[in-house]
Amino acid sequence: YTLFLREAQKLIKSCGKSLTIHLETELILPDDRPGKMNSYPFNFEWQWETWVKEIGNEFEIRGIYQLRPWNFAKVVDVFSAAAHAVHKPVYLQGDFHGMTFEGPFDSTNAEIDRVNTHSGLDGYVFYETANITRINDSGEVEGSPEITDILKRLKNK
Repeated sequence: YTLFLREAQKLIKSCGKSLTIHLETELILPDDRPGKMNSYPFNFEWQWETWVKEIGNEFEIRGIYQLRPWNFAKVVDVFSAAAHAVHKPVYLQGDFHGMTFEGPFDSTNAEIDRVNTHSGLDGYVFYETANITRINDSGEVEGSPEITDILKRLKNK
């Protein structure tokens, strides 16, 4: 997989672009829900530290929904320390599992609070935009009112 990422990075860089790599929480800490099996194939080496040091330009932490809060805090600490050691940013990718345009977005508020209070996180990524936008009856794109309120609160901070 690392060889694939190296080849992809060369192609992407040749186009004048940068590479963002997802760092899934299970790369360093397995999902500890009872009966949950690891989602990664066992025949790959997941050399995430090499990806951080040598390949990626920035990183997104994925898999927040899989871990208990104390385990997730460990993951954020490890990934962000590795990326910041080589002066690369780390973003938290939002968890939109089970959400719809109407919400609930309680976890989004909690995730944004984590980004605002954790020195190792450089920003937040609204993932699964289909959950926060839609085409209205007039054929226009509209944003979720609750997400709009969250963004207004952020702007005022």
